[in-house]
Amino acid sequence: MLRRGAKRSGIHPIFLHELSSKYVKQISMCGSLPQLDRLHEKMVRGYCLLVQNKARSQYSRLVRDTMNYIDLNLSHPLTLRILAENSHVSPSYLSKSFKRETGTTITDHIASCRIHSSLHLLNTTNLPIQEIAFYVGIEDYNYYTKIFKKVIGCPPSEYRKNLKNKKQNEQV
Repeated sequence: MLRRGAKRSGIHPIFLHELSSKYVKQISMCGSLPQLDRLHEKMVRGYCLLVQNKARSQYSRLVRDTMNYIDLNLSHPLTLRILAENSHVSPSYLSKSFKRETGTTITDHIASCRIHSSLHLLNTTNLPIQEIAFYVGIEDYNYYTKIFKKVIGCPPSEYRKNLKNKKQNEQV
C-alpha cells in the first residue's frame, strides 16, 4: 500500500524499486512481531520522505522527466543542451519552462541535487571528499566546496568533522 501511494504521487519507478527492495530484505530478516512493528513505522517514514523529496505530480511531464533524468544521471555531464536534446525541445524552451514551474534554474537545481547526493556519501562512507565530488559529477574540488558551502552553509570538510564529533558525543 505504501508503494502504491508513493507511485500515485508521481515517484519514478526506479526510486520506488530501490526503497521497496531495501524493505523486502529487512522484512525477511525480522524475527518477531515487535521488530515488524518497528520496521513498519520505519517504512511509513521512508515512503513519506520519498514522496516529500521526489513527488513531482505538480509539474508538467517535461519538467518531471527532466528532474528524473537529472536524478538518475548526476555523475554524468548535465548541460542544458543535453537535457533539452533528451526531451526533444529547444534549450531555451526547457530553461523557461523549468524556471517557471520550479522557481529555480536548471543549473541551480543540478547543483543542489549533486550536493544533497554528496551528503549521503559524506554521512555513510569514508571516501575522500574529492572522490565524493567526482562521484556526484563535480570534477573541480574547489567548485564543489564553493557550491557545498552555498547550499549547506559550511564547507564539506567542516560538515564531515561536525558529523564525526556528533557521532562521538552520541557514543559517550
